[in-house]
Amino acid sequence: MKNVYGYTYRITNQINGKIYIGKKESPVFVKTYFGSGKLIQRAIKKYGLENFTIDVLGYYQTLEALNQAEIDAIAKYQSNFQYGHGYNIASGGDGGDLLRNDPVGKARVRAKMRINNAGMGNPNYGNHTAIAGAKNPMKRPENQAKLRNCNSGVGNGMYGKTGANYGKHMSVAAREKDCRANSGKNNANYGKHMSNNAKRHLSKVFTGRVMSDRAKQRM
Repeated sequence: MKNVYGYTYRITNQINGKIYIGKKESPVFVKTYFGSGKLIQRAIKKYGLENFTIDVLGYYQTLEALNQAEIDAIAKYQSNFQYGHGYNIASGGDGGDLLRNDPVGKARVRAKMRINNAGMGNPNYGNHTAIAGAKNPMKRPENQAKLRNCNSGVGNGMYGKTGANYGKHMSVAAREKDCRANSGKNNANYGKHMSNNAKRHLSKVFTGRVMSDRAKQRM
């Protein structure tokens, strides 16, 4: 076939019979390519590549035809993992990302991540005394100096650049509109009260600071 864009293929697990349907954007069959799906990759790691076979289902001349052929093949062979005898996660085509196309799956993965990273599953579990206060590596004078040097002068991403609103001044009407839009119940902090701990923290942060004349004028 001339002007081949890609092909669809089927991978079969010779031990349990489960299959995986995939596509490859290549004009020729790549024998060493066994898909990029998470489930099929896990299965290959578990059973060994020697226990899987791969065969081409068809060649296609456009991306649209290739995507549709993959969708049709997944439906035909019922290779979606939800049927219990396949390794495909989604329906195929350009919609192969489970988290992008499945809100329920996304919520499930996020919940699992929260559980895995809580308590002893967190890499910093038990290290609070090792990184607290002055023991925090980012609070060391030498590290702070490195950061200042990296982000100052030409090292700063905004060096020599001006923002989109540079030189512009907000009109009185615009200021009043902005004030109305962010006052009262429209304010994100409406009805909220700062805790005593937060007040004490802010007090420590700003104690001893001297406000510049320019800042006073702006206020």
